[in-house]
Amino acid sequence: VVVDAASGAVLASGRAEAEGIAALLEGRPGSGAAFRADGAPYPAGELPPARALRTEEAAGEDVEVRQADGTARMYAVHSAPVRDEAARVVAASALWVEVTEARRATAEREGLLGREREARQEAVLARTVAEAAQMEAEAADTAKSSFLASMSHEIRTPINAIMGYTDLLDLGISGSVTEAQHAELARIRESSRHLLALVN
Repeated sequence: VVVDAASGAVLASGRAEAEGIAALLEGRPGSGAAFRADGAPYPAGELPPARALRTEEAAGEDVEVRQADGTARMYAVHSAPVRDEAARVVAASALWVEVTEARRATAEREGLLGREREARQEAVLARTVAEAAQMEAEAADTAKSSFLASMSHEIRTPINAIMGYTDLLDLGISGSVTEAQHAELARIRESSRHLLALVN
């Protein structure tokens, strides 16, 4: 696309698609609108060819052209001023390279990479939570084992004492024992052995 410096009119363009761009540059009704890569509309006179008329160059600037029918295409625009023998800007030259699919593929790839990063972060978080839960469970298990060992010793001592005193009473050291008392002492001894087996 070649734009005249004095009038801003499109002097030459290739392909039919370029005619649509020419219409956009000239501001013809129904020619659509141009937007920056971030979605903000281009202000009048700020498209790369218009800036090239003011001696600014653009190299690969993304321009989205949205047509009146709703279709949109993305272009990488390369523009530069065209100078005469006296180095005056007489026109602007612009190369509009359609990159719609390439930009769409890049956005899709970046989206996939973003989702992959999120999934990895979630996996790391889940692993960290699981490790913390495992450490907590191990600490609780250690505390329980320590408690049971301590309580086992604390309970075993009185049970052994009960069994010892039961044996002494059964032997008649404190006096004679009736048959009914022998039966009661046997029950105490058996219950004590049962408790001791549970503790061990």
